[in-house]
Amino acid sequence: MAKKLKLHIKNKYDYKDKYKIIGICSHLKDYRICWNLNKKLDFRFKKIKDIKFEFDKKIKNILFSLYHQEEKDFITYYLISNHRLNKILIPEQRQLDYILIIKGPINTLKIQSIIKKIRQINNVLTAYNIDMSLVKKTDDILFDLELHILNVKEKKKK
Repeated sequence: MAKKLKLHIKNKYDYKDKYKIIGICSHLKDYRICWNLNKKLDFRFKKIKDIKFEFDKKIKNILFSLYHQEEKDFITYYLISNHRLNKILIPEQRQLDYILIIKGPINTLKIQSIIKKIRQINNVLTAYNIDMSLVKKTDDILFDLELHILNVKEKKKK
């Protein structure tokens, strides 16, 4: 009998230089936190198709809300909810309600300025920079985000 071959793809891309993550604790609904971020940081977050994440073989395709903001200086911002249907996207940071993912060349001073402005928003309990090396699923989350954005852009072209 012939053996079945399996192809295992391991993600070896280093996202740490390309991405930064800010955690936000707030009891506001996702659309309200986006409105406040748009107002305070002069962003233009827009809701796009929810992103699917798979937790295990039994629990597949849980949708998390996703907002998107593109900048002129090659920096893109994504806001993802951290909680959905009793599942937590980043279990190591279960206290977080939202994850602000920043893609592109951004310096530490600008990140600190963003965090400071987020903390000034009413009903935001705290915001802080997340060390990506302490989050086990960082590569998986960022890889899925990249694929999701490509799919969304591809559907817009059609």
